Amino acid sequence: MTSAEDANLNSKVFLKMSDGLAAYLNLGQLFMKYRIDEHGDGLDISVDNVKDKKDKLLQAFQECQEGRCSCPTEEYKKLDQLEIEHNGENIRLRLTPKRGVKMDKAEIDRCLEYTAERVKKDHKL
Repeated sequence: MTSAEDANLNSKVFLKMSDGLAAYLNLGQLFMKYRIDEHGDGLDISVDNVKDKKDKLLQAFQECQEGRCSCPTEEYKKLDQLEIEHNGENIRLRLTPKRGVKMDKAEIDRCLEYTAERVKKDHKL
């Protein structure tokens, strides 16, 4: 394995679990760990270990909540409600889709990766 392949392998690790998808993002340093679980047609997301990035992440999630999502996915159009809770270094999101629609975990995973990268680069949110 080349050093570039090794660096890429170390940059992101995904674990598929029977009750959900857990992902650990190491974007220069490990600052965010998240887990996506299904609840009916919606999704529950636990974001942990956010450290000093909590305010920026909350701001990004609030943009999605307000319909101003910048993620490279159309999944937000399926969203009926996004509940955000936070405590310490942890954030909990509950995504409830519009009636008759199912949220796609893989697309939400893409959105979380995008958001983490955006926050890591400290772009203005």
